[in-house]
Amino acid sequence: MRRELADQTIPRSFGFLEKRATQNGSAWPFAVGAKLTVADLAITGLVGYLSSRGGLRGVPTSVTDPFMRLNAIREHVHSYPK
Repeated sequence: MRRELADQTIPRSFGFLEKRATQNGSAWPFAVGAKLTVADLAITGLVGYLSSRGGLRGVPTSVTDPFMRLNAIREHVHSYPK
């Protein structure tokens, strides 16, 4: 089950999110424009969880590496002044 998650489910779902975030404006720092939204927080949490050592057992932390736009959104959220 974890292998299917790592090999199929996560890449397919993240591919969908990556495509949407790019279509919504890759020139913007966030998923749907120039302002921080709940979508950015959700993406940040999900990418962070899966790419951390404490993520899902059996799912490599590199599973999020191919999704450059989602990782860029995560970086923008982390650098956002609070």
